[in-house]
This record gives sequence, structure tokens and C-alpha cells, in this order.
Amino acid sequence: MQLSLYLYLLLAIYVIFSKKKALSIIGCIFFGIFIFISRDINAAPDSIHYLNFFVKDIRGLGSSKTFLFYQYGLKNILLLPGIIAYHLTTFIPFFVISYISIRSKIVLPIFFFVSSEAFAVLSFNAMRQGLAISFFLIIIYFYKYIFNLEFFKNKSQFELIFILALSIAASLHSTLFGFILLILGFITLNYFSELLIDFFKKLIISKKSFLIVFTTISGSLFFVYLTILSKIPFLAKATFYLTNNETYNSGTLGSFYRLTVMIFLILYPYLRKYNYSIKNIIKNLRTDNFVFYSFISILSLATIAPFGAQLFIRFSYFYIIPITFNFLNWKERDPYIVNNSTITKLFIVLVGLITYSSGAIENILYK
Repeated sequence: MQLSLYLYLLLAIYVIFSKKKALSIIGCIFFGIFIFISRDINAAPDSIHYLNFFVKDIRGLGSSKTFLFYQYGLKNILLLPGIIAYHLTTFIPFFVISYISIRSKIVLPIFFFVSSEAFAVLSFNAMRQGLAISFFLIIIYFYKYIFNLEFFKNKSQFELIFILALSIAASLHSTLFGFILLILGFITLNYFSELLIDFFKKLIISKKSFLIVFTTISGSLFFVYLTILSKIPFLAKATFYLTNNETYNSGTLGSFYRLTVMIFLILYPYLRKYNYSIKNIIKNLRTDNFVFYSFISILSLATIAPFGAQLFIRFSYFYIIPITFNFLNWKERDPYIVNNSTITKLFIVLVGLITYSSGAIENILYK
């Protein structure tokens, strides 16, 4: 632990004070490679299942058809040995984040990734989810920053390929499918809420009357919800899940920690630029619809923690998606903020120190 921790601190100091972005990115990549080379292949709790899957064709993961096809392509089309296919799969999340950092010429995405416990979990313990998140990241990145209509004959062709690519990524892991549904759900909710607001604007009704009606309806629905919830048999089991810290060595507390990290890293540039004006922060946060809706979708998942903690834990790792694209968004809008934000970099260092203290990296280096 001491060697890897000292190496991380040296990397962090260099990233914070260096003005050479290219060398900072290379430093992060070399640190990641050190973790890959130094790790115990059997250290992550679920690594044995993936090793059996790739090396011995033992399908004990409840794997999706897409993941089975992915394995078939590596072993039977590319003719890669099972152990090489396994290592290649562990490397994909790291490769995707590194590619985004290199091409965008910004160190923060890769610096954050190697500092977070998502690096260890999505690369070595929850590989199928890590693969799904990686494909989703690269699809959205290409859609937002690389591809445009010049690559395709028409807009319909462009959208069809995009939807097909997202569908394939979502079929790798059910959590990604649920995450996409959440984003679409909030987009739909926002659309209808705007229609409703326009409708009420046309009515002659006092604000006081509207507030009374809205509060009465909302309160009634909330109590109906509580009444139904209180009769569900698995509430006792849910109480156990709420305090369970075994899943991915982090539990519910770790998931709320990830949400806290996401809130700070996404909102801080707006707080800094708009002088803590809540109105301006919300208004400008919505200028990037993808970051806004993915951010809100992940925050909304906190509501399921009391009765679905393990699901909440699974979904919480999607926090790297809005964080990554928020960095890229500010790279385009105001490069000074992302390139010179010492507070952001120090906060990411704190994330790294918490990662080490929780054993997220240590546990995969030594069994």
C-alpha cells in the first residue's frame, strides 16, 4: 500500500503544479499501468468468475447474450487466448478514459478515474458493468464531440446508428439500460412539466390557491405511497441492506459518498463562475442537457437506497459519466476554469486518499 500510495501522491503533486498537460496525462496513464501490472489477478472478489468465464468458458455470471458474443469475438474471431481476452476486458474502462483525456487534451478525466474506487471496481470486480459504462462513454463522446452529419448521408442514418450503438451497450448490463431509461424519463417529465406550466400560465389563478392544491395533492400521494410501502414484506430485508457494507466493499455509505463527489465536481465550476447564484447555476447547468439529465438521474437514485441498497450501489458508479462530460463541457466553455482549478484538483486528491484508506486499490494489489 505504501509504495502505490506514495506514487499516487507524487502523481497528484505533479498534476496539480505542472503546466504541461500532456506529461500530466502520461503520468496518470503510467500510474494506471502500474496498478494493472502490480495487482494480484485473484484479489478482486469477483475476478475468479470472470477468469472462469474467459479461460474455462464457465458461465456463472448470468451473462448477457451481448457479453457472450463479445467473448466469442475475442476468442474465435480475433483468436485471443482466454487469459489475454480477460486482461483486455479489464483494461477497456481505463483505455476509454485515457483516450478521452488524450484527445480532449485535459487531464481531469483520467486523473479523477485513477483516483476513484471506480477504477478498481469497474476494471476488476464489476467488469461487465465497467465494459457497458465504457461503451456508453465512448458512444456519447463520439456523438457529442467527433461525429457530425458530414459522416453520414442524412440525419436519420446518424440517429439510427447512434440508437443501435446505445442499444448494444445497454444490452451488456441491465443497469445501463435502467440508467438510459431514467434519463429518457426525466426528459419526458421535463417536457410535460413545461406543457403544464404553460397551461397554468394561461389560467387566472392565484399563487396561493395553486400552492394549496399542489401541496394537498402531493401530500396525499406521498401518504398513499407510504401506506403501500409499509405493507411490502421485504422492508425488513431492506433495513438490512441499508446498513450492509459488503457489496463492493463500500455499501450504501460509499454510494452516498460517490453522489457527494459528483455534486461537488459538477457544481463547483458553476459556483465559481456565477458567484454562488443558485438561479444562474441551475440555468447554466441545463445548457448541457446530457450532463444535466444524467446528473439528476443519478441523484434521484438515492430515493431507492432504503429498499434497494444493492441496486443503488450498482447505479452509483455511473457518477463517472456526468463528471467526465462536465470536465469536457467546461474545457470548451471556459478552459481557464478546468486547467487552473486547484480546488478541483485538490478535491480529486482527497478522493484518491479516501480510495486508498478504503482499500479499493490495496485490495486488488495484494490478496
